[in-house]
Amino acid sequence: MDVLSSTLAISVNPPFIAAQGDTAIVSVLVLEPAGTPVPDGTVVQFFTTLGTIQEQAKTNDGVARVNLISDTRSGTAKVTAFSGPATVSADVVIGAARPARVLSALLD
Repeated sequence: MDVLSSTLAISVNPPFIAAQGDTAIVSVLVLEPAGTPVPDGTVVQFFTTLGTIQEQAKTNDGVARVNLISDTRSGTAKVTAFSGPATVSADVVIGAARPARVLSALLD
């Protein structure tokens, strides 16, 4: 396997989870340069900035899957996956969503 040319694609389902123990499934597809899945057992490492995640998983049919579990904090978790030198990341919103802006209305 030529890990220097491998491609990673990440997906998170669902992309929004509640705080305090909710779970999202993080899947990473690892493809060889020819576009074929890497061999079963290829190690993918995972990191997150919020919540907890399994440190690594091995591929099956080119896909490695782990669970992201929320803790008591709300915010946006950046989940990063590595396989060899290739890296990919995705954002997961945890807990209460923050409003983009607040509007004030006057009552008559």
